[in-house]
Amino acid sequence: MPPRLAQPADAQEGVLSTLNKDGSRRWLYPRVSVGRFLTSRRFVAYFLIVLYNVLPLALLIAIGAILAFIWATRSGQFDDLETPGMRVLHEDESTERIDTINTKSGPGSGNT
Repeated sequence: MPPRLAQPADAQEGVLSTLNKDGSRRWLYPRVSVGRFLTSRRFVAYFLIVLYNVLPLALLIAIGAILAFIWATRSGQFDDLETPGMRVLHEDESTERIDTINTKSGPGSGNT
């Protein structure tokens, strides 16, 4: 059995120390410890609150990005990375035909 801590003679077991003898609540009001590092402590406290709230959101976004990447690789998005870049450099017949049609029916050609 663990040793019992010393208690005042009038203290009853299971009674909070913030209760009066008649059972009414004795409210505790901590005072603000004004000092040299008050603003620094507040800055750190607000930073930790923001970090505590933003970190789970960042983890959810990261998990979503990882799942999107896995889906993209399994569906073949990264199979051919060179052909779309080469398509830009080489003209094909379909664009040449569209250019010739546009020049024939352009402004001043008389076709309406």
